[in-house]
Amino acid sequence: MALQLTGQYETNYGTTVDSTYWRWIGLGIDVSRNQGTVTLYAYVSKEAYETGKQPIGDRQYQVTGPGFAALANQMDGPQPLGISNPIYSYIKANDVYFAAAVEV
Repeated sequence: MALQLTGQYETNYGTTVDSTYWRWIGLGIDVSRNQGTVTLYAYVSKEAYETGKQPIGDRQYQVTGPGFAALANQMDGPQPLGISNPIYSYIKANDVYFAAAVEV
């Protein structure tokens, strides 16, 4: 699972692409502090990701307090949804940049 986003994106290399494929690549959880860190990498396409191409950008999120509790409950609660679904749902709900992203 990943997020596909259509729209111009300026890469870390100073070029612009028309769509991006985003995968979460890092997840840090500190239950004692009720916080987590999620890191996403952007790729030109799913094929670029699958063939080991370098990412063209990244985004990182700090999740704390009630947001962390909700995310953790979705991952490991009474009816766990796994990891990817709650992460992408959280990002789409909390980052306007990804509001129109499609889960692929």
